[in-house]
Amino acid sequence: MNQQARMSLDQAVVPSSTVPLRSQRKVLGSGCTEQRGMVLLMALVFLLILTVAGVSAMRLANVEEKMTSNFGERNLAFQSAEAALVEAERFLDESDFQQGNFYSEGCAATTCFYSKDATSGLPTCDDGLCFMGSFEPSKTCTVTAATTPNAEIFQSAALWDDSDQYMQATITAGGLIPPARILIEFRCFAVKNPMNPAADQMDPNNEYIPSYWEPLYRITVIGYGRNPNARVMLQSTYRRD
Repeated sequence: MNQQARMSLDQAVVPSSTVPLRSQRKVLGSGCTEQRGMVLLMALVFLLILTVAGVSAMRLANVEEKMTSNFGERNLAFQSAEAALVEAERFLDESDFQQGNFYSEGCAATTCFYSKDATSGLPTCDDGLCFMGSFEPSKTCTVTAATTPNAEIFQSAALWDDSDQYMQATITAGGLIPPARILIEFRCFAVKNPMNPAADQMDPNNEYIPSYWEPLYRITVIGYGRNPNARVMLQSTYRRD
């Protein structure tokens, strides 16, 4: 009797309809695994976003650094060109060139603006001095106009590469930058005072009277930065007062 009762009690401990404990653990465990997978995926997405943002920031910083460097080089080249303009004007003031320096034929002066290329026979520049025109004693001075803007003498790349044709500036910022290059063109004469009577323009020999006329120049310079590729060209028209 006791044996039967015990057996009945043992059978009643776990009903047949109850889910086994192992099966319950499997059902609960599958949900946690899915949640851990989503967290990993989102972490990878955020990591990718941060990586892209970091690379973009580095590229932007490099671009800004290059822009700053280029601006500094251009500013240095601009200052070099401005200094070369002042140097060229001072050179003209101190030289005090007269009509004999500008003759296209028969210039007997030590310094002549007119010179011809030995090969082509065309007017060219010598040591930075040029005259693209015609001027002879007792005759009117004329400038030969360029056929196109690109045909101007200062547009010639070969001229700026030939050290015999341009003048070299003396300012080099302590050797930190290449010296600027100077080109001075004689552009005939300009009146000092337009109110003077026309009779005072020429002397009896049909020469330009210095008290009425003053030589007119066009100065072109190229300044360089520390990087030779950083170049600035400036130009001015100059007449002594």
